[in-house]
Amino acid sequence: MNDVDVNGAESIRFGISIIKEIAGISIISYINTLSSMILKLILTSVPNSLSGSADELLNMMVREQD
Repeated sequence: MNDVDVNGAESIRFGISIIKEIAGISIISYINTLSSMILKLILTSVPNSLSGSADELLNMMVREQD
């Protein structure tokens, strides 16, 4: 009986995790679409990998805010 309860709790956690991921993707898509419509950057994307000096990184961040 205990194994059934654990599997049920894991299924609920898994379902909640999926809902959170879908909500996050939906929110980001909405913000990106709104940003495109008003021609203003609302939320910058997070780079996957960075290369270069700290000065180059800071310059890139400042340019995106303009």
